[in-house]
Amino acid sequence: MSAGALLALMVLGGIALPGNGVIRVTGEGLPYVWNIVTSAIVVTLAVLSLVSLAAMLRAIGAGDVFARPMTRSFHRFALLYLLSILADLLLPPMVQLGLLFANGGHGLVSVGVDNARVLSLAVAALLFFIARLFDEAQRLEEDSRGIV
Repeated sequence: MSAGALLALMVLGGIALPGNGVIRVTGEGLPYVWNIVTSAIVVTLAVLSLVSLAAMLRAIGAGDVFARPMTRSFHRFALLYLLSILADLLLPPMVQLGLLFANGGHGLVSVGVDNARVLSLAVAALLFFIARLFDEAQRLEEDSRGIV
């Protein structure tokens, strides 16, 4: 939870003090206001995913290792993590495209796919696989309780 708050504060610091040299809110050729909007959306999704992860860890701490609240929280974490990656990947080009059409159709739209984003997408796929394993573990735990 504190990591999410720190992330949000860092982005707010980058917005409030754009020339501080430590924290910069940047986008691929976007005007500053659109950088702020896209960054705010990405950070909001990332913070919400961390909140879901914290809820999952609370459920595990309460002894509900494979209970439905834990698996639901992990699914939500994986989904929000994926959405934050997709928003980071797709929002800047979508805004560029919108600005391009608003300015008469002349300009450039760039889509930045680098190794870090590809790796992040692979991690998101792995998280969904782990979520499926948690669902199966929950089903097996319910079955074992029914037998005993």
